[in-house]
Amino acid sequence: PRTAHRIGQRIACMLHAEDFSVGAYDHIYIAFSPELPDGQVVPTDFGLEWWQRYVAYGIPTHFKSLTDDQKHQRIQSATFEVLNALKPDEHQLLESLQERLGKHGERTRILRATKDTKAYRFEVWFDVPPWREPAYLYVVAQENSSGQVLEAPPLLLKDYEDAFPLVSTISFTKGILNLNPRKSFRAGLSVNSYPTPIQIPLSEFAAQPIVPGGLYAVSSGN
Repeated sequence: PRTAHRIGQRIACMLHAEDFSVGAYDHIYIAFSPELPDGQVVPTDFGLEWWQRYVAYGIPTHFKSLTDDQKHQRIQSATFEVLNALKPDEHQLLESLQERLGKHGERTRILRATKDTKAYRFEVWFDVPPWREPAYLYVVAQENSSGQVLEAPPLLLKDYEDAFPLVSTISFTKGILNLNPRKSFRAGLSVNSYPTPIQIPLSEFAAQPIVPGGLYAVSSGN
């Protein structure tokens, strides 16, 4: 399906947040082929550029007759099968990410940045939305004394990729949270249509239900 590329982008962002690496190259292209046995993974050394590699993956001959949702599910599971084949020592991490996607779906939040202060822990998350739907930046806080979770109103992004240059570091001064952008010419081209730094008064945060495990069980994502 034309919308399937979002699956790869979403998984790639989740892997980036975990500092996952497959080695010298950082882009994997999966070639789905009915000529291979169903589920077989065949890594190759082929890539048009040094930073890309192709991996062949066997799909059933009836794949084209599946619904888009069924194709999406198969493509997502196949992506993790390929990653596990390339990095078997990262199975536990990959399994946890796959479970998160299975639980939260296309709006799975991805951690971008954190900031710990005496009173609060702040975290900035974003999502990789379904094709042609808007992406959002989510800013949450946890009161260290009580465990109370607070969340600011979601911030609309023009593109999910803007989360990277928009939020490089976080600072908290006089009751205002500052999301500081990356300082580079290229980053400036991406963020010049946003007010930077993005500033959010703590008074704009609203209380959320306390979840066992902390801030939306932050270590395992939301």
